[in-house]
Amino acid sequence: MTEAQRARREAILSATMDLLGEREHGQIHMRDIAERSGVALATLYRYFASKELLYAHTVVSWGRAFGPATQRLASGAASDRERMDQAFRRTIKAYERQPAFYRLIAALEVTQDREAHEVFQAFSSGYQALLRDVLTDSEPDDAALIAQMLLATLGAALRKWSLGDWPVARVYDQMESAVDLMFRAPRAA
Repeated sequence: MTEAQRARREAILSATMDLLGEREHGQIHMRDIAERSGVALATLYRYFASKELLYAHTVVSWGRAFGPATQRLASGAASDRERMDQAFRRTIKAYERQPAFYRLIAALEVTQDREAHEVFQAFSSGYQALLRDVLTDSEPDDAALIAQMLLATLGAALRKWSLGDWPVARVYDQMESAVDLMFRAPRAA
């Protein structure tokens, strides 16, 4: 890509992020994104063949800063438990600020658009790897399983919040309890 093409692509992604800050992904049309980014609709489709593909790349762009920030936080933590707690607090806070992104991610998890699915799966795998890699005190296979199990718990809690069944405070509490349980022996009945 030329510098102008990269700038145009970034303008499209930025416009999409801005619109997602204002409304749900299902309420946004490609024409809205084209207008906001200052490109023709045909140009938008040259960069992103479908709305799902555009959304997948937008999620990747949105999450780009998360990795370095999480690694910086993790480097100052005293234990894997503390690192996981910080990582999940940061994740929940990001969704709390931009709730439309969680609902978009939930939609991308089941998209039938093959290319969008591949982009999203790379994002998802990268996030799971990030969580696994901050678990420096755990054996690598255990770290991978811990990250996977805690992500499943986070997904369930965020779905409840997204549907209005739980306040966000309960999501924080649920993840703190899950992280605590993961790093200590379960209590006897």
